[in-house]
Amino acid sequence: MNTKTLILLLLISLLLASCQSSRRFTSEISTEKKISKSLSVPSDENLSNLQKTVLNEAESLLGTPYCFGGISADCFDCSGFVSTVYQKAGINLPRTSSEQFEFGSPVTEKNKEPGDLIFFGNSKGISHVGIYIGKERFIHASTSKGVIIQSVFDDYYLNRFVGFRRVIGLNYLGNK
Repeated sequence: MNTKTLILLLLISLLLASCQSSRRFTSEISTEKKISKSLSVPSDENLSNLQKTVLNEAESLLGTPYCFGGISADCFDCSGFVSTVYQKAGINLPRTSSEQFEFGSPVTEKNKEPGDLIFFGNSKGISHVGIYIGKERFIHASTSKGVIIQSVFDDYYLNRFVGFRRVIGLNYLGNK
């Protein structure tokens, strides 16, 4: 086999592999949306209208791609996703996950509610934020999969869990 043929076969296999992975990604998003219908917005009548608004807005953005610094429905980073969701619900949050952590009021794991923020960290401090949706799941902008729903028990996140913060119901200046 000559060099040109080998290079051509290599390029074709790379092209096919990349198409295959993008189809798998789309399939995962589709599956995640199906899962979300039963898990994202709890049917609990005790939720406030604001909690329901936040959860519905977050769910409507499932599948949105990730991009560093993203703050629009074109693409989000984790804190951009959270601040956008809450802004649409009338709550203005700081832009970064570490500022959002400081903004909210601490909540124990026992007292967490849908709509609370869930934070994760690394050796440098707060590094990720999502929105707790109930049933031990949260919605967030994943760097690899975009906006998805995940279990709080996922090993990666469980090992980096820092805490919950509540921003719904707090009377901060500038919030509705």
